[in-house]
Amino acid sequence: MSRIRRNASLFGALTGLALFAGAAIAAEDTAIEIETGKSGPKIERDIFGQFAEHLGSGIYGGIWVGKDSPIPNVRGIRSDVVAALKAIKVPVVRWPGGCFADEYHWRNGIGPAAKRPATLNGNWGNVIEPNSFGSHEYFDFLDQIGAEAYLSVNVGSGSPEEAADWLEYLTATSPTTLAKQRAANGHPAPYRIKYLGLGNENWGCGGSMRPVTDRRSGAAGAHTSPSASGERSARTTRRTAPPGPTCLTTTPGRVPTAGARTAFSGSRTTPPDCVSPWRCGTSGTRS
Repeated sequence: MSRIRRNASLFGALTGLALFAGAAIAAEDTAIEIETGKSGPKIERDIFGQFAEHLGSGIYGGIWVGKDSPIPNVRGIRSDVVAALKAIKVPVVRWPGGCFADEYHWRNGIGPAAKRPATLNGNWGNVIEPNSFGSHEYFDFLDQIGAEAYLSVNVGSGSPEEAADWLEYLTATSPTTLAKQRAANGHPAPYRIKYLGLGNENWGCGGSMRPVTDRRSGAAGAHTSPSASGERSARTTRRTAPPGPTCLTTTPGRVPTAGARTAFSGSRTTPPDCVSPWRCGTSGTRS
């Protein structure tokens, strides 16, 4: 019984000491200083960009209704959508995808609308892609809403040469054949491309990438890996490289301007640290 009393007394003493210490700490003042004269960290405006893909009514019906539509529009682009996007000050719009980007061939979307081919959108429901909304319509849309361009080039079913031609068509200032073709299609001045995306994500519709060793160069890289889906396997097969390794090179930190091939070119030799984006579906951006 005496041991129990001693233990109880000790517990009471310790409890009282803890309460006393807590009260002493609580009694101390805590100062919070707010520096109103200093600005906070800058949040990059472009991270609030939007994404426009040929998926469902994301483009057709959502943005593009055509010039003859009863829905109010400016050159085929919905006026109510433009007003809504201007109101929230969209900084940048990524186009044409997405999975769609890696099967998009830009030449199908330029020139007179009546002469543009109808193709199959194999990524999204095998619906018909009329190619009514192409490069010129995209940049017109950006101008109307006041946004910058984020262009994703096709490295899934396209080639570095096709991508270089697209950039030359859009941005060349010299009177090249492609620049003259752009002018003939209604836009003599070059377009501005702030961001350039090399393909889509590096999995799924971007390459199903996995680390392996390139047997031809001895370099570690990421190659396409066919999935269990027959459709995906067929699509992956179409993304394999042509004979011989090819490396896509860019000039870091440059927005493509005149002679886009100097900023975005293909080479028939593969450096040790390069894996062909034709095989990989390599994804990335630069500004």
